[in-house]
Amino acid sequence: MKTKTRVLHIITDLPIGGAQDNTLYTLELLDREKYDVAFACNMSGEYLERAQAIQDCKIYDIQSLERAINPLNDWKALKELIKLIRKEKFDIVHTHSTKPGVIGRLAAYLVGTPIVIHTVHGFPFHDFMNWMKRELYIAIEKIINIKTTHLITVSTLNLKKIVDLKMANADKITNIYSGIDVDRFSSSQKKDLHQELNLSADTKLVGFIGRFSEQKSPFTFLEAIVQVVKEVKNSHFIFVGDGPKKEEMLAFVKANKIEKHISFLGYRHDVHEILHGLDLFALSSIYEGLGRSVTEALCCKIPVVATAVEGVPELVIHHKTGLLVEPRNSDQFAESLLFALNNSKAMKQMAEAGYLFVKENFQVKDMVDNIDALYTRLSD
Repeated sequence: MKTKTRVLHIITDLPIGGAQDNTLYTLELLDREKYDVAFACNMSGEYLERAQAIQDCKIYDIQSLERAINPLNDWKALKELIKLIRKEKFDIVHTHSTKPGVIGRLAAYLVGTPIVIHTVHGFPFHDFMNWMKRELYIAIEKIINIKTTHLITVSTLNLKKIVDLKMANADKITNIYSGIDVDRFSSSQKKDLHQELNLSADTKLVGFIGRFSEQKSPFTFLEAIVQVVKEVKNSHFIFVGDGPKKEEMLAFVKANKIEKHISFLGYRHDVHEILHGLDLFALSSIYEGLGRSVTEALCCKIPVVATAVEGVPELVIHHKTGLLVEPRNSDQFAESLLFALNNSKAMKQMAEAGYLFVKENFQVKDMVDNIDALYTRLSD
């Protein structure tokens, strides 16, 4: 009998997010006839129960693995991962996101793991950060990529960026779109948000789903809302999620007297139903690997206004599958929101085209099959 391939996936922690969703789907769906599957992360966050429910998957809780740079905890995490990988003798170590991507790959290299793979869910650097810090992050990625067997990107634009920045050669990278459960999102019931929020039936609903962080640039969206509500009185804006910018956002809403136009719903487990209840979805990020929430919105045939960053233009093609705006340009964001709210027929046609693209390219089973094929190819 052929010995199963031993695979360890590593990620930071388990908040609701695209990288976490991608990783958990992979752990859930990899063929147990071929693979012994294990998972290491800081076991905290909204996806904790989902991770614990995965069948035939060994879980290792690395409490010292955290998002923020902390030399002491980072050193502890490195030592724990070295000890784990050395003891379990994994054939493949597959890391996700920036911090685990550096620490996990370094641990695997030092132990001598045969195959080390990293999925680039997004870049740790962007155009709005200090240039010295940006160049440092690029240099670190270049160095660690040398010790990596293969990279996976979640958009071809991300792949192109890696090659253009000479962070790795194209033959060392495979693009595998980050899959979603297309059937679940496309066929889900519609949440009656008008009733839940006590809004009139003619209210136009615009949604934002994600972490309230610098990355998502929520104040670009909020500044645009201040302009939009002056012209579209029956518009209402829904924020689903939480994060470090929450209190500042609440203060902004109060200071600009737009409370009656805004609802904060917190983390929700019925996002697929909420999406179906929207008239428009908005993404104001300053950087994204691809924009999983956009994928999900288009899967529900909901029109999208999004910033043209990283992999997003691969999903949102301007005036074909949605509207694109410059990052941190609240005036342009407001302009596009107003166009979308006043041209629902045209926006619905764009959303239909976006849905067909997502249905063709983002099936979660295809994603896991492609990862399986990559594992097999690299193992031969």
